[in-house]
Amino acid sequence: MVAQAAIAGATEKIRLNTCLTILPFQHPIVMAKALATADWMSGGRIDVTFGLGSIKQEYDYLGVPFHERGARADEYIEAIIALWTQDRPSFEGKFVQFADVGFDPKPVQKPHVPIWIGGDSDAALRRIARFGSGWIISYRTAPEEIPARIELIKSQPEWQDRPFEVMYGLGTSRLTKDHVPRDDPESQQDISVQEIIDKLSWFGELGVTISAVPIPPLADCDAYLDYAQWVIEEIKPHI
Repeated sequence: MVAQAAIAGATEKIRLNTCLTILPFQHPIVMAKALATADWMSGGRIDVTFGLGSIKQEYDYLGVPFHERGARADEYIEAIIALWTQDRPSFEGKFVQFADVGFDPKPVQKPHVPIWIGGDSDAALRRIARFGSGWIISYRTAPEEIPARIELIKSQPEWQDRPFEVMYGLGTSRLTKDHVPRDDPESQQDISVQEIIDKLSWFGELGVTISAVPIPPLADCDAYLDYAQWVIEEIKPHI
């Protein structure tokens, strides 16, 4: 979120999301305050994607019980929303409690900063149905499975019809559990413009609303900007 706020301060229009923020690692009052302040100072351009992570050792480093991560996440989100939306926030839970606290500034965005959820488990999908403005899909979900998983989200009793984004990057399926490239001959890096357009268009048919084109190895920031301009000019008009 430090980088997110820094980029917000250097820009005027673009929205900024995290990918992703491991929710149980920080107290929800601190988390809520940081995000609300960044949203206020950026004029309402902050989103956040909450997830649980999957590396137990990280939890051990921070003294957070790994087996409680799901329950903590649900409760922390409730507490964060209370802080963002109540005039004098109060919350009573198993892991966090506060009463009649002062909390300013509130987020610019109403009712609050959009909350996305990252993850593919059924528990994550239930969390999305309850809280999510968007879903970042990981390598564990194959593209062909996306429509059924979206249907599962929207079949939950907590789901209320609302704007909802689905993010699946063009390179997502190339990763394995350890975030190393999958040994897949069909996931070559050098693919043509038309292949990229066709793949992204197929994603759109599956229910994906936001995607990303993989970035090849580049020498410096100028080369990155040139590549981004190439995507804008050669890919975006066809999607």
